[in-house]
Amino acid sequence: MREVYDFSNALVRCHAIYFVVGPGKEKTPKQKYDAWQALLIEEMTKYDGMGEKKQGMANGLKKAAKIAGIEYEINRLYPNRFDDPITTNAKSYLKRLYGEIKYGKWSASKDIGSKYLTKGKLAEKDSLDLISFLDGEGYEKNEKRLENAFLSGVPDSFRGPSIHEAYYIPDVKSSWDFETFIDNVGKPLNPLYWWQLQGYLDLTGADEGEVSFCLVNTPDSIIEDEKYRLARRLDALTNESPEYKKAEAFLIKNMTFDDIPPIERRLKFGVKRDEEAIKKIHEAVPKCRDYLFELQELHLTGYFSDKELPILETIDEI
Repeated sequence: MREVYDFSNALVRCHAIYFVVGPGKEKTPKQKYDAWQALLIEEMTKYDGMGEKKQGMANGLKKAAKIAGIEYEINRLYPNRFDDPITTNAKSYLKRLYGEIKYGKWSASKDIGSKYLTKGKLAEKDSLDLISFLDGEGYEKNEKRLENAFLSGVPDSFRGPSIHEAYYIPDVKSSWDFETFIDNVGKPLNPLYWWQLQGYLDLTGADEGEVSFCLVNTPDSIIEDEKYRLARRLDALTNESPEYKKAEAFLIKNMTFDDIPPIERRLKFGVKRDEEAIKKIHEAVPKCRDYLFELQELHLTGYFSDKELPILETIDEI
């Protein structure tokens, strides 16, 4: 008998919030309708500002024709103006979540993680120590997983009497090297991290927090792995060869950062609680649960037709 799982209370992990609320490659009918409505208001405002004289001239007539075209699109989209299905990105994430929730299975390779993710995990305490030193705070690593009716997550640390009474949530990202660290300068915060922080603020009740990119020394275990790869690339007969020793010194120099002042090894992005964003998260999670039920039904059916292929009549055609 096939096992049917109840996804009614499935929770979205904070690190994946952006996948379920972020815009997909294609706009939904609701997004298209809302966009055309906003454009109509914008063009009508411009048209009204022309005055009657200009409205009767060439540019005014072009503007009126454009408005008519916008109204046509709005009327065409009107029957489906509330349709807002989840995106392809959301479905991809939820397929991974499906296996994790129902079977306790996930991608073995992703669980091991890349060397960049490994550094992020192993160097997290060093990054917390860095921002603690710079802020004059004693940030401790939080190990407690939090849950509410929609989300699940483990904030890195907090300010406040406890994680449940926090008023500030710091989140640290340990950069791989100086190049990946400095690349964050002059850019807005990656929306993946912004939405993750909104999830943590929702779980803790805090009003604000931060994402700090930190440049801390690469753990020795990773450096040893990189030294091994270096020797393989150079095809070095011995680790004492001049060529290898020079390359090794360069490698270590670019994976350790104590020579840079602490204040220059942190890039801080402040994040404030956004109630509209949190509301959007809460509205998205039930849609995710509906898709998990739909996915399960399709999975348990176990049969899918391919309408693109012709039906083969005889064995000779195979």
